[in-house]
Amino acid sequence: MVLKADYFIFDMDGLMIDSEMVAYKIWKEELESNGYKLDLDFYKQFIGVPDEDMAKGFFEEYGKDFPYYEFMEKYLKKRSEIYKTEGVPLKYGLVELLDKLKNKNKTLAVATSSKRDVVEMILKKQNVFHYFDHFITCDDVVKHKPEPEVFLKALEIGGFKAENSFVLEDSENGLKAAHGAGIRSIFIKDMVEPKKEVLDTVYYRGENLFEISKIVE
Repeated sequence: MVLKADYFIFDMDGLMIDSEMVAYKIWKEELESNGYKLDLDFYKQFIGVPDEDMAKGFFEEYGKDFPYYEFMEKYLKKRSEIYKTEGVPLKYGLVELLDKLKNKNKTLAVATSSKRDVVEMILKKQNVFHYFDHFITCDDVVKHKPEPEVFLKALEIGGFKAENSFVLEDSENGLKAAHGAGIRSIFIKDMVEPKKEVLDTVYYRGENLFEISKIVE
């Protein structure tokens, strides 16, 4: 198998950085210190979903009086502190993959549901920001994943056609968005296994980014 394209579009959270487990640990610590339990399987369903859907799920689980937005504010503050001081671990094989692609003069983009300032802070701290040519964040779109807008905008900004591109994703919503944009997807599992009908749309499934670095052209 050879994965050949001129344009590679990367998701960030869960694909390039190990942020999803960091997020879960923060939520768990905050909730349990206030008398709530947070089960990992319950939390997993909110990975890669819009904030309003997460809020709805928490209200259904903990009741309509649950102070979700207070906890979200605490979560964001704690996450920002961790990102600034400790950073977030890069996923195995990311640097090797980025080196390989740039050495082959490929164009690289980040297309993420995170905010631009967060993207810049994380990727600069981990010294991988310079690999990317374009950045499309939640600040640049109206409709978030699973809608395809972020990837369609990535194609527009990069000046490439879908058939000459790949999207690298770890989430079900990201894969749905890539499929909706008509772009071939490379799937690397993080914490959640997508539904079979979503996996059926995937062009290639890899174990990790290092594996992908060996087969891209």
